[in-house]
Amino acid sequence: MVNQSIAAAGKRTIWNPVIDFLGLGGLSVIVAVFAMLMVPASHEWLIPYSRALAAESGRVLSKGEHLDSLTVFWLLTIALNHPHFMASYRLLYRSREQVRTYPWSSMRVPALLGIISIVVLLSGGELVSEGGQASSASSSVGDALYWALNVGLLLYLGWHYNMQAWGIICTYLFLGEVRINSREKWMIRSGLLVLVGVHGLLWLASSPLMLNEQFSRFCISLTPFVPFIVWPFFIMGGLGFYGAAKRTGKRVPVNAIVPWVAIYVWYYAVMGYYDIVGVMVLVQLAHALQYLVVTTRVEANVAHRRSRKSGLPATAGIYIALLAVGYLVFELPGIVGMDMEFAQSYYAAIDLLAISINLHHFFVDGAIWKISNPAVRRDLFAHLEA
Repeated sequence: MVNQSIAAAGKRTIWNPVIDFLGLGGLSVIVAVFAMLMVPASHEWLIPYSRALAAESGRVLSKGEHLDSLTVFWLLTIALNHPHFMASYRLLYRSREQVRTYPWSSMRVPALLGIISIVVLLSGGELVSEGGQASSASSSVGDALYWALNVGLLLYLGWHYNMQAWGIICTYLFLGEVRINSREKWMIRSGLLVLVGVHGLLWLASSPLMLNEQFSRFCISLTPFVPFIVWPFFIMGGLGFYGAAKRTGKRVPVNAIVPWVAIYVWYYAVMGYYDIVGVMVLVQLAHALQYLVVTTRVEANVAHRRSRKSGLPATAGIYIALLAVGYLVFELPGIVGMDMEFAQSYYAAIDLLAISINLHHFFVDGAIWKISNPAVRRDLFAHLEA
């Protein structure tokens, strides 16, 4: 058993205590708290974003226009968010055994998403209007599927964020040899399930897909009540950690609590700035960094097992490859462009590709990342074996 060969308690980390703390949520909490204290939630936040949006649309920037917040977010997205998507493909398709073990993740779900995308493209509907927003003028089957994919993506994203946080919590509880019972598990996890609902509410309230203004106003009207709903679950989760520590007589690792605190802070920030694109992007980047802390450790351990040498060079090489592939998949198609005659279909195809990759990524992570899986524990904790 892996947990019988784990090294001394002070060395039970994924990389090391500081890197794990920052990557698993500590850095995002620091940034979010600093922003909430120093930057007021006002529409003035949107002003500097116009320059980067103008640059993306092809307008030549004037001499006085410089690198701004959104451009920085875009560069960080290329460096963190794109590789985090590609990392799940790397882990899923790295061996025939993986493909055979997870047939739905490796073959069936991609095929289903591909079929749906083809139906949407062949439907002849106005999928993308000027500015990249969904059109309200058409009502084909393809348009309905396209709308359902986008809404499903928004809601599934909330589940993905919160269940990844839960997975990190379980990972560090395992490293700390703190075994929670069903009651403590429910006390901690129930708050994350509530946050899935909060995610859907906040994203739908601000999404351009919600063409029904009455529904959007209804969602917005509910947001002031969110803290009163979430706060009791936050307290209950804290009591769950306390109960586990008291019952087992072991200290709960700080880095088991960090992702739990972080996910609450993320949604508090989104609620405060729900109409600000940058905060949503910040959450995406924090989530991606959290994911990469784990996947890079797996790559390092697998490389070490195969060559008996340090896995760091191999991990760095894999990250660069994922960075390049992510750029080719997500950024290059939009840069290349298409003739006006086919532009709408071309950009609709790009959009559907991005949606499909997101949905597939969520499904893959939910299927293969389970700390109860011996193969996952072997690859993630191999560096801790005595």
